[in-house]
Amino acid sequence: MWDLLKWLWGKYLRVYAWFGYKYTAAIDVIDNIWTRVVARVSAYYGYAQAFAIALKDGIRAYARAIVQTAKNVIWNWVETAKTWAWGWAEAAKGYASAIVTTAKNLVWGWVEYAKGLAWGWVETAKGVVWGWVESAKTAVINWAKPIVQMYPWITDVLNWLTGTKRARVDDLTGTNYPTLTTFMRDPIGTVFAILKSYFITFFCFAIAYGLGTVEATLPSWPTFGGGAGGDPGIDPSPLPPGTGKIGKPVIPLYISGYTFRAGHRAVDFGLVNGQSVFASHSGVVETVGWQPAGLGLYVTVRGSDWWTLYAHCQGADVAQGQHVVTGQRIASGDDTGMSTGPHLHFVVKYKGQYKDPVDVIGLN
Repeated sequence: MWDLLKWLWGKYLRVYAWFGYKYTAAIDVIDNIWTRVVARVSAYYGYAQAFAIALKDGIRAYARAIVQTAKNVIWNWVETAKTWAWGWAEAAKGYASAIVTTAKNLVWGWVEYAKGLAWGWVETAKGVVWGWVESAKTAVINWAKPIVQMYPWITDVLNWLTGTKRARVDDLTGTNYPTLTTFMRDPIGTVFAILKSYFITFFCFAIAYGLGTVEATLPSWPTFGGGAGGDPGIDPSPLPPGTGKIGKPVIPLYISGYTFRAGHRAVDFGLVNGQSVFASHSGVVETVGWQPAGLGLYVTVRGSDWWTLYAHCQGADVAQGQHVVTGQRIASGDDTGMSTGPHLHFVVKYKGQYKDPVDVIGLN
């Protein structure tokens, strides 16, 4: 039995050794084959790597060649375009220079022509002005000759006009100078204005008396004789203190049509052109104004309680801020502004409230 087991163990060992030898041989074969495969693959990888590198370098060189060729072509195009542009710029510069030169020559020609024309006008105007100067000089000399010849007579007259005589002449001249100058300037118009003033004064009195609604406040029928451009010859008389009334703005006093009512918080008193307008109370001249489409030339006077407005005047004798007293002449009457005829648009306020002038004027 032991021998059998020993024999079997020996056979097992021989089988194991054979298989071990065969395994080792197989491993050696496999290693050899793997080594050869790796060597072959490495060789092929080297070939592929070298080919890839060569291919990459070739493609890069080809691309560089294409880029350089394109760059050369584009640069040639740029140089050609630059050459063309410079040529066009030089040509345009030449054309512009020619145009500017032509325009400059044309403008200078116009300037020279205008200068010559202006000098011609200046010389002509100078000749005309000198002609006027010579004519004026001759006229002045001819006008002055009689005066010079009259010098002895004028001296005698001036020696005669002394003291009271000269004062009377000065007063007469000062009173009638506006009328005389107006007559000398427009004699026909002055005559018609005088007739118009008398007619309007008479007509307004006739209407006022015909209305009858204000008959109790009407003054006596006036005596016509003052003439246009002046006063009827009646001086204002300041009211005594304590009467509670204000003075008359014009004398004589008559209503020319419009009375105190809603929408017309004033009374229109008739007058003739140039007639004196008087301050109805003491105070300070607040405004000397002008409304061409309304009140015309107007004056306002503000006192402690009373405020008055005098409109459609011809000229003001006072200035803004000036102190005036009752009865002082402050303007001359007319029909300036929006007016249908000579009259005084008279507005009164007492402590800020409108008052009917007929109720507050001291009617004697």
